[in-house]
Amino acid sequence: MQCPLKVESEPSLKQLAAASHMLVMITGDAPLTAVHAARQVHIVTRAVLIMQHRLEAAGHGPDAYHKPGSIEADAEFEWVTPNENLRVPFERNWEDLLLLASEYDLCLTG
Repeated sequence: MQCPLKVESEPSLKQLAAASHMLVMITGDAPLTAVHAARQVHIVTRAVLIMQHRLEAAGHGPDAYHKPGSIEADAEFEWVTPNENLRVPFERNWEDLLLLASEYDLCLTG
């Protein structure tokens, strides 16, 4: 199954990026699909890290780890490359996030 991009998307987004606009994509697609589409239109231009919940990535449903109203520990999340060759622990530290964002394009899931 394919969902090709509109012909005008890539040149339009390229012009916006050339004019120093920060490009951000919000989509309901799965993370790997979103990263692929973002690469095609030059929103993603560097290596990518995707934030994931460790238990959810291992196939456990939300009921296995999330209690409504609770705050999950940083250790429950990680940044991972699309090919899963690199895993980086998540920390709610602004300086660490800025450092990651200076080296990688970041993908957050909802």
